[in-house]
Amino acid sequence: MGIMDNLVGMAKNEIENTKARVLNQAEYSKDRSLSLNIIFGFKEANIPQLSTLRQKLDGTTYFNYSDSIAYKIVGYDWGGPKYESVMTANTQGVASSETTKKGKSGKMAAGALIGTALFPGVGTIVGAAIGAGGKNKAKTESAQQSSTQQVHKQIEKPSNAIIKLQRISDNVIFSFTIACNSTIDSQIRCFVMEKEVSVSSASKEMTDALKGIKALKELLDMGAITQEDFDNKKKQLLNQ
Repeated sequence: MGIMDNLVGMAKNEIENTKARVLNQAEYSKDRSLSLNIIFGFKEANIPQLSTLRQKLDGTTYFNYSDSIAYKIVGYDWGGPKYESVMTANTQGVASSETTKKGKSGKMAAGALIGTALFPGVGTIVGAAIGAGGKNKAKTESAQQSSTQQVHKQIEKPSNAIIKLQRISDNVIFSFTIACNSTIDSQIRCFVMEKEVSVSSASKEMTDALKGIKALKELLDMGAITQEDFDNKKKQLLNQ
């Protein structure tokens, strides 16, 4: 097999791998998902700080596009929304101006009359021009009005929340501090959350079950209950 055949084979493998990734991502997209900014805890779980938390219908939880490491959500705590006050200023202005011109129309007419009397024809034109030679005066008045309105707004800012995940393979608990707000909180509460199971609590539950079975055995020996009753109650205690 030559170099060209090797290159073709590598290209085919890469295409197949890309297709498989696309199909997997399409399958993962069906699961419930939430983008998280993880402030603390991401290094311990070996995941990126900006990760997507996903959950299947059965409650199996994982990060991003890898469900090989599965978790279950066993705790969540958020102190509620926090707000900061922001002030904005809105200024509106109205400007107006008025210009008044004063000309020499009276002098122009008088010059034309004098010119006509002294020199008819040409004198009229010359007299009018002399009368119009005076300067026009222009006067401009302007006014401006403005108003400023201050608006105070309460804007929600991110605050920390704690979400606890238990790795299914070994029951190790991971606590993640995430940036949270009301929108993220409402989405997290849609995820399936289970009760955290610890070794101490499991031992306590088993001890309580054994005490109950012992009491039932005493009742059975006294003839207070039947064997069938004993078996049913025992099964219930062990399955709690």
